[in-house]
Amino acid sequence: MSDWDDAGPVGRYNEREIVDNNGKKAPYYSQYPHYGHYGYGTPYGRNPNYGATPEMLGSLDIFRLIRVAKRKWFTLALTMAFFLLAGAFYLLKAEKIYSAYALIELSVRRPRILAQQSAVIEDGSLRSEEVFNTKLEKLKSESILQAALLVLRKNHPDLKEDDAEMKGTMKSDVKFTLLRRTQLVKIEAEHTDPQMAADVCRAFAQAAQETAVNENRMDSDAAVAWLKNQAESQRAELEKADQALLKFRQENQVNSLESRRKTAEESILDFNKELTKVESERDVLLSKYTAKHPQVESINKAVISLKAQIDKNSKLISDLELRIVENNIKQAELERTREACDKAYMGILNRIEEARLAADENTATIKVSEWPVVPEEPVKPRPLRIIALMFILGGVTGLGLALVTDTLEDYVTDVGDVEVLTDIKILAAIPHERKRNRAAIAKAAVNEKFSLMTESFAGLASMLDTPQYKDVNVILLTSSIPAEGKTITACNLALTLAKNGKKTLLIDFDIRIPRICGIFTMPPNYDGLIKYLDNPTVSITNEIIYETELANLHVVGTRPDSEMSPSEMVTGSNIADLMKWARKNYDKVVLDAPPLGIISDAIVLAGVSDMVLLAVRPWASKKHLVVQTVIRLREAGVNLISAVVNDVRMEKSSHYKTQYHYAGRYVKKSKRKK
Repeated sequence: MSDWDDAGPVGRYNEREIVDNNGKKAPYYSQYPHYGHYGYGTPYGRNPNYGATPEMLGSLDIFRLIRVAKRKWFTLALTMAFFLLAGAFYLLKAEKIYSAYALIELSVRRPRILAQQSAVIEDGSLRSEEVFNTKLEKLKSESILQAALLVLRKNHPDLKEDDAEMKGTMKSDVKFTLLRRTQLVKIEAEHTDPQMAADVCRAFAQAAQETAVNENRMDSDAAVAWLKNQAESQRAELEKADQALLKFRQENQVNSLESRRKTAEESILDFNKELTKVESERDVLLSKYTAKHPQVESINKAVISLKAQIDKNSKLISDLELRIVENNIKQAELERTREACDKAYMGILNRIEEARLAADENTATIKVSEWPVVPEEPVKPRPLRIIALMFILGGVTGLGLALVTDTLEDYVTDVGDVEVLTDIKILAAIPHERKRNRAAIAKAAVNEKFSLMTESFAGLASMLDTPQYKDVNVILLTSSIPAEGKTITACNLALTLAKNGKKTLLIDFDIRIPRICGIFTMPPNYDGLIKYLDNPTVSITNEIIYETELANLHVVGTRPDSEMSPSEMVTGSNIADLMKWARKNYDKVVLDAPPLGIISDAIVLAGVSDMVLLAVRPWASKKHLVVQTVIRLREAGVNLISAVVNDVRMEKSSHYKTQYHYAGRYVKKSKRKK
């Protein structure tokens, strides 16, 4: 047995009771931080996965990950180191990629002169996402790529690459990104040569701008040709309107009608003056003569004639005015037509001039806002990102390897593993001891008053002295395989119980490989248990009992005998007599049984015991064997099964590290006083 960890059980009593799986009531011991707690169905330690079934052996939880990571730290560190070295090697060998960029501004306005459409100047802007996306896709077109290749070859006459290969490279290494909430497009070009990256980016920006200028010039030339045709047509319309207006004026003699109306109006004025004069003369004659007088009648005829002339001229004036109004309306219509034709013609002439100037103006819809510069630092590979990625991959892979190896190893590695594997209670965790002989470790409970192991067994003994174990007199120690510390546990437990004033009997039932005779240095001729089992008539007290130096501790040892069958001895009826006598004469009886593997002695002895303590040792016990041992004991009808974990490295255990440092200081201080 090498090193063991952690102090023994510590807990405080809680008055409420709980019922265990066997129907027994027992007081519940609540948990102190960093300490164990006890009670039926209550775990020792703080693992929340306590009570897991054996089928949960391969379950994955955060606590298991932490335990495995701490236990397999070397595998984890080695894997992470490998990945980090791989990342460093990649950084050394990978080609450095440089990135250059240019910014071009997209204008959403259409050309000022639109071919094959009405010549309309458009000054407004169409802020449409569809327009931007359309222009962006045009930048990715084959025509832009071809134009950029021509520009690049012009700047690099020594470029020997095949056109198809070069085009494929440029297409894959150049990205166009429309910047959000702007009219800017970012052109990015990547290359292993920083100068080439800048030149490729410049070639695309220049090709995009030149293409826009050429498109604008082509639109302007097409617009000029179209407008000239429209001007000829509009000039013909203007001449036609002039002829129509002239012909109308000639045919309708608008000026002569005005003269005739004016003459008629003047005649009416003259007739009215004459009529007034004649009527005055008539009034004078009527004052002298009657209406029948010839002079009066003559004057009346003159009045009637003048009135007829006035009515005739008035009617003529009305006719002339009507004709004049009609002629004015018609003439105004012809003049408006002529004026519209004239304005349209002049407008087309102006637009022809604008179209001619548009080809030379900077009216392109794409303009370079920022030309690329030669990059100084590479953008790929990125050291921080590669190292971080390798660190994460190394950690994940290392943890995966640790979990796989941990599963394949099948070893119990910590107290937490025992808690996960079974639902039995852990009564004590016995700390690791420096390498010493077996006898010294087995008697540590009496030889070392201030050791951590002594404290642990004292706690175990105190636990067995609590009310829930008041009916436990016979305690059976067994394990799943050899070398798990059951004999050392049985000896120290018996010594501690005896020190506490309990009259204790320790019996070595490991007949095949007995150890207790060597630990307590019994006489060479001492046969003990073998002698009794072979001859039940032998006196138990005088023949087989060995009294140790400790007053309250008696031991029944044994020695191997190749002529006897151990399985037949253990199954004999004299075992029951021996246990009946032991219960009558001792407060506590501790049985050291062989491991419960292919040997079934522990099953037989469990039938005459009150409790089974299963010894488990990290890095010695196999998980599946521990589970199988618990299952076999329960199938045999054993109701009360608990565990003692031996050889626990408390200073490395998450359960007991705090206790270890505290107890360690106490032990050192006590030794100094001594």
